Amino acid sequence: MQKIKKLLRKDDKPLQQSARRIYEITCFREEETISFLYNDNISLKNPHTNGPLLNSCPDFQFSTLLYKNMTFKIQTKANNICGLTSGKIVIIENIICSKVNTESYIIGKEFLEMKPLYTEPCVSSHLGICMVSNLSIRKIWPLNNVNTKYFLCEINLECFAAFTLLHIDNDERPSL
Repeated sequence: MQKIKKLLRKDDKPLQQSARRIYEITCFREEETISFLYNDNISLKNPHTNGPLLNSCPDFQFSTLLYKNMTFKIQTKANNICGLTSGKIVIIENIICSKVNTESYIIGKEFLEMKPLYTEPCVSSHLGICMVSNLSIRKIWPLNNVNTKYFLCEINLECFAAFTLLHIDNDERPSL
């Protein structure tokens, strides 16, 4: 009886309130269990329902991704840029997990134009630094295509400087 009373917020319409609270609890637990189905390298957090989806697929959506010692958050511009194994740089707009095969994907827009920021004393693209512009339409990529995290600095309204952020564990750092 006490558990039922805790579901109520006021005295009006107790049956409807308890039904809504039970529904909220079951929905939250379902999304929470999905976030823990992955190995140690992947963690999806902060479920939401307002991100962009392609083809109206009924997938689980998350706003935070912890992957290979990198953290991506779709709400902040400082933490939503990634590099793919193909060399493309992508602005992440949503992180989804398929209900069908429990695979994870990112939805976002890639930069269509990439060129070195500088060429002297060496070409900056060899160091993971480049100038990017012209965003594509929204696309989807498997999560295993993500290999780097980037940070963008605005050069002008249409052009950005993209810098690779290196994530090195303490045991992988060279001894000086």
